[in-house]
Amino acid sequence: MRIIPILSDMANADAYIGRLVDIGVTDIVTADSMDGIRDEFAECLSEDGMQRYKRPPESFMEDTALPPEALIPKEIVKYRWDARNVKIAIAGTQRRSGVTVTAFNLAAWLIARGASACYVEANTKQHLNWIVNIYDAEKDGEAYPVGGVDCYFTNELDKDYNFIIYDCGEFKEPTTIFREADIRLLCGSILPHEAKDYLQVLNACKDMDIHKLGLCVPKPLQEFCRESLNKEILIAESSHDLFENNINGHTYLPMVERYTVKGLRNKFD
Repeated sequence: MRIIPILSDMANADAYIGRLVDIGVTDIVTADSMDGIRDEFAECLSEDGMQRYKRPPESFMEDTALPPEALIPKEIVKYRWDARNVKIAIAGTQRRSGVTVTAFNLAAWLIARGASACYVEANTKQHLNWIVNIYDAEKDGEAYPVGGVDCYFTNELDKDYNFIIYDCGEFKEPTTIFREADIRLLCGSILPHEAKDYLQVLNACKDMDIHKLGLCVPKPLQEFCRESLNKEILIAESSHDLFENNINGHTYLPMVERYTVKGLRNKFD
């Protein structure tokens, strides 16, 4: 029997996806158009099922197992930063492309390493309203602190930060905030049947310097996806925890290393 939850148009779908994946349910429909729903149903009902939420099989994990010493969590060291109100804009190439989780994870990663960072909602999905309510966040000035991250509903900040992270949501054409940002990060699935969406947005942003991030790509397919796009794309590990502060440092470091005090950048994990 195959269970296929339908989470289309649910404001808090990301929270349910995390719980479903944890109990082994990975055939999940989230599209909001009839064509998208039909395509996702077809993938869910295929022989191998939907791949984007699946973890590598145990046999694959055994073949690529890390030595025991590599499994010991690394100590997070704080650093000095030479940055003031650096604007980081994060956008997605498809719906449910992990923009909000990536924005919060990046903020948590920076804060854990000694930087000050905040989250600004710059899309129309109103995820922040749900997040603030579910965590019972109380307003402090213009911000709502959630999980150690100051969150703003508008771009009216009442203090300075090293980094201001804008959640731009999904778009087909770059927004003003994305265009004017100091650092731009584009998230999306680069699986073969979804790569066209990624390429379409990349083409719309061809005159910009962009950090490219591929999400939900099973390890056996990562190299194939990179080669098929012929782009410099970093692959991110899946995260369903908004406040995970020690994941995907290999994707965040290239974006912010120029803002570290000289001589410290080689200490990043």
